[in-house]
Amino acid sequence: MAMASIIGHCPNRPSVLLASLLQNKSCNSRAVGESRIASIHQFSGEGGGELRRGQRVRRARRRGFGLSVTRSMAGSSEQEVRGGESVGRPEMLTTASYSPPSWASKLHPLPSQFCTLGQFPTPIHRWNLPGLPKDTEVWIKRDDLTGMQLSGNKVRKLEFLIADAKAQGADCVITIGGIQSNHCRATAVAAKYFNLDCYLILRTSRTVVEQDPGLEGNLLVERMVGAHVSLVSKEEYVQLGSVGLGKLLTEKLKAEGRKPYVIPVGGSNSLGTWGYIEFVKELQGQLEGGKVSGIKHFDDIVMACGSGGTTAGLALAAHLSNLQTKTIQVSGCNEAYNGPRFTLMQFAIPQSTSTSMCRGLLMGWMLALSLKTLSK
Repeated sequence: MAMASIIGHCPNRPSVLLASLLQNKSCNSRAVGESRIASIHQFSGEGGGELRRGQRVRRARRRGFGLSVTRSMAGSSEQEVRGGESVGRPEMLTTASYSPPSWASKLHPLPSQFCTLGQFPTPIHRWNLPGLPKDTEVWIKRDDLTGMQLSGNKVRKLEFLIADAKAQGADCVITIGGIQSNHCRATAVAAKYFNLDCYLILRTSRTVVEQDPGLEGNLLVERMVGAHVSLVSKEEYVQLGSVGLGKLLTEKLKAEGRKPYVIPVGGSNSLGTWGYIEFVKELQGQLEGGKVSGIKHFDDIVMACGSGGTTAGLALAAHLSNLQTKTIQVSGCNEAYNGPRFTLMQFAIPQSTSTSMCRGLLMGWMLALSLKTLSK
């Protein structure tokens, strides 16, 4: 049978196989370099079925697999398959040596260790959507169920990034995102679990940057676990990019005697991609073990794409593992024009750059991110 899969970030946009992802102290208000980052005050608090099988399909069907990255509700029309017990997976919130799947053993560089943050394997649901073509099936891989306070696709990346921070002797981590970034929330919680301070640079509008953003949404969790939260305007973000802002804060913290470790936007770098190399290994185990209603193959995996790390890791692993599954990415931005342009802000690409060039640069960066992990 032909099958397809989807990985998505929006709980209200079910994709063929969706995996839902949900993804420590106060800072004084002061300028960081030439870009003023308005710091906020610390929030005082402590962080702290049996499978229902469907009718056998008699004709060849195209099956879609989607990755859901935000918490969503499972309806009565879904079947759940968690499958693939975490055999040999170390105890939660510990660090362990890492052995890659055989088909990825020649990639470079190989991670030496990882930390156990997520609850894996994540389940797979069949989603009986109305109006689908006759020979199409939609399934969802629930990466929103990777953990309670963490949750989401970023958890898989952070298992490798936090382990690397600890291995390098860091005492704090820095990362950047939007004011309600799921990645920043997950990073703050993961850092707290492993006794690392977390510094967040959150992008927001110029009118809000001088104000305390309050306790709404992800900010509540970030402040409860004691993250240092600073705000930067979108204009400042465009001017310096995430790399530039990260360097400024790194220099400031080093001058104070700290040992910071920078985690890029979305956790997207060659190390973070290993989270989704492991995802493909997990999916293979569920398929080969007959844990998905006897399904052995998906035709497509569809996912939302933001910073590109999930896409790069999954596409690379799908190729190396001979999964024979096509990966399809959908921009997470509201419109095609702003999607590539906003993603490229982290590189401080001039606003005058044409949209077509932005798209080309973005695709080239995603390809480079994948190829960077290949053996020389």
